[in-house]
Amino acid sequence: MAQVLLELRSGRADFDTNTKIVTPKPDKGLLRLVKSLDDNLTHFIWMKRTEQTPELDLIVFPGEADFKKVTECSDGDAFLLEIKNTREKHFFWSQEPYKDKNQIFYEQICREFSS
Repeated sequence: MAQVLLELRSGRADFDTNTKIVTPKPDKGLLRLVKSLDDNLTHFIWMKRTEQTPELDLIVFPGEADFKKVTECSDGDAFLLEIKNTREKHFFWSQEPYKDKNQIFYEQICREFSS
């Protein structure tokens, strides 16, 4: 069992290390921050909206990850999740029709990651 703490409609994106360009993938998805009731761990999850199984499921401990806005994105809201100790990076783009929800999600997830 798990408790959904935060949720945002969001797609994944690829980052080209040579060109430094982030390209969105077309899949409609969900970003979720979930607290497992079994082990009390916080999971950062991305899944397609048409499926129930996550494609990305990372256990995130406070202070071990950064969630940032990609300020270079000029045609919407894009985000970067970076795991500090591995330097692993995951890019996402908002599919949320209500732009104010992006800012609320961003502020809440940053608070969760820092607490």
